[in-house]
Amino acid sequence: MKRRFDLKGRAIRHSQNLYSPEVPSQDLSTKGQLGGLCNRSACLAPNATWYNWGSLAHYCFDCACLLNWDSFNARDAFKQKGMALCQPTELTSEYEKKYHERKSTRYANDLRLHEESRQRLGLSVSGA
Repeated sequence: MKRRFDLKGRAIRHSQNLYSPEVPSQDLSTKGQLGGLCNRSACLAPNATWYNWGSLAHYCFDCACLLNWDSFNARDAFKQKGMALCQPTELTSEYEKKYHERKSTRYANDLRLHEESRQRLGLSVSGA
């Protein structure tokens, strides 16, 4: 039998109701909006300050990092636009911006070196 978990990761006993009246439901009207709740379906973190140019929505820092540095998303985004999928906004903290900048630069350099080595070996750069 599958175990079910509430929003805080606690296991729910069969006698408990996930939507019981004592658990207040969150207002999801700000989901995906700048400064609102994170747009990722598995996350309800407040302060979504990272803009995803693919989904046209905003994400929290942790989810933006997951989306940016997933191997498929990162490769696809850098090939399409030359930048990470989620970009900082004016509300993003300086620490998060610096982290993103360092990681983006490192990833772009790695991708460039990888493509150059594929060309030297006579392999297709497009991956076909």
